[in-house]
Amino acid sequence: MCNHTVALLFQTAQYSQLRVPVVPPVHSCTESEQQWHKPRTVGVKPGPINSMIFTKPVPNRMAQTGVRSGFYRGMVGPLPDPCLFRITEAYAKFNIEDRPLVTTMNMRPDKPLVESAFGLVQEGSVLSYQQPVLTTRYITLHRDAPPTPHLPLEGYDILPSDCVFVCSEEELLHLKSLSVTLEMAHKIEEATREQSSSSEWHQLRRPRVTASRFREVCHVRGQSSAESLAERILKGTRQTADMRRGTEMEPAIAAEYSRLMNKRLTISFFTYICQNTCVWKNEQ
Repeated sequence: MCNHTVALLFQTAQYSQLRVPVVPPVHSCTESEQQWHKPRTVGVKPGPINSMIFTKPVPNRMAQTGVRSGFYRGMVGPLPDPCLFRITEAYAKFNIEDRPLVTTMNMRPDKPLVESAFGLVQEGSVLSYQQPVLTTRYITLHRDAPPTPHLPLEGYDILPSDCVFVCSEEELLHLKSLSVTLEMAHKIEEATREQSSSSEWHQLRRPRVTASRFREVCHVRGQSSAESLAERILKGTRQTADMRRGTEMEPAIAAEYSRLMNKRLTISFFTYICQNTCVWKNEQ
């Protein structure tokens, strides 16, 4: 599922609950909260060596150029068990200053193994955090998910529209060509799960008003503004280096967001249990 579509559904559900007849106007800079107290950068954080790029102090924002890591996998096959080398025993008589860094990792047979880009490695080793397991954009199907609700919903009626626009024969044929059946929708969803990595995904989106453009369509004012928006939708947007970086990092960001949300829900649930326990004790 597209994240923009889910966000659009949540937004329209909120409008329905608040009984908002039209999409609210966009706030101007003087009507919104000031942003001076919010930092523009998140600072420097550690990351994998092969993803670091060393550039000039003022890099060219139009192109990602610089010195990249040439680190590659020189060994083919599973890694040998570090315990076979008996590193700790081999350097037992050496001074701490003369021992290599690998002797400080506390490697032993009972150390748990974790996944990395090179396979299973011992937890705490350099490869465990410098070469984490490669992320994938393939969709994970949840077999225990609830079934899709039958549409239209029972007891829900669409209110009549005030639109009096009459389509020409060419426009009517174009609208009919965009309609799909439920069976076709399931096939399209299965074939375009890679989204931006799928050429069919781009072809299906090009002649349609998607959730990504829904906000712009709602705020169109005048014929020239509508024609300009239609031209931008049909021509598409050139992918910049920042957009390409966002697409590449989307799986990792989604996994981090899921981890933080699970942690936050766990803390909220624990706080809720503690508060209710205190209330129950006070009542007793």
